[in-house]
Amino acid sequence: HAARRASRLLGGAFGRGLYRWFNAGVRWLLPMAFADRKRLTPAMRRHYEGPFLHARDRFAAWILARELYGSNAFYDEVWRDRAALAGKPMRIVWGTRDPAFREHHLARWMEAFPNATVRRVEVGHFVQEEAPEVLREEVARFLAV
Repeated sequence: HAARRASRLLGGAFGRGLYRWFNAGVRWLLPMAFADRKRLTPAMRRHYEGPFLHARDRFAAWILARELYGSNAFYDEVWRDRAALAGKPMRIVWGTRDPAFREHHLARWMEAFPNATVRRVEVGHFVQEEAPEVLREEVARFLAV
């Protein structure tokens, strides 16, 4: 899995350096998560960079990269408890061009929650940034139920 390899790489000393000294999360990974990088405006980029302006501020971002792979036991536990959500209204807005979560991930969610309403959108990881109007519409529909 690409996400597992990336987390392993970024979670070590090399990744710590990339995050601390080069702000890798915002500088490189954020744009890669967009299907249409033109949607990542300078204002949006500044918003994401804001908390990480200085090297000393980037430790938490590096920990997140490290823990994405290192927390599999936690994710497994949460997945085992998914039955608690059975029968609850659910709407999934899925970025079909997300480099981290692919169609097989969505298929797993749809199998687990067959009554969920799914809307696929031709965007990347940040649906709220690339298709805010679609997300707003879907949230409004969900709340109207």
